Amino acid sequence: MDKTNSDNFGIQEPSEKEIKETIEKVKIKYDVVISRKDAIEYAKLYNELSQWFLIEKNINSTDSITDEMAEEIKNILRKKRGQDLDIYDAQTIAKESLNVIIPREKERIAKEIKAIIEKY
Repeated sequence: MDKTNSDNFGIQEPSEKEIKETIEKVKIKYDVVISRKDAIEYAKLYNELSQWFLIEKNINSTDSITDEMAEEIKNILRKKRGQDLDIYDAQTIAKESLNVIIPREKERIAKEIKAIIEKY
């Protein structure tokens, strides 16, 4: 089921300790015992979800969208739409985009976690 976008955040494979902790956490929370393979997937999804929550928490801070990110957005919009934006507008577009992407990604992760649990 390796569908996660965990590569976006550089999320590593969980350690043996994390795998065991995940199996135990799922057992306590859902009263099911998941396989090692599913525990790895669950842990990666959970870590990805944590990253999305962190981004969401910090989205309105002044430095949440770096100048480098804004420049990249400017270049994409210039190439694809012929629009030439200043840094402020590019940062605004990035923040607005994240306000759409974050809930969508959180919902995707919740569905994937639910699918893991429902197998048991």
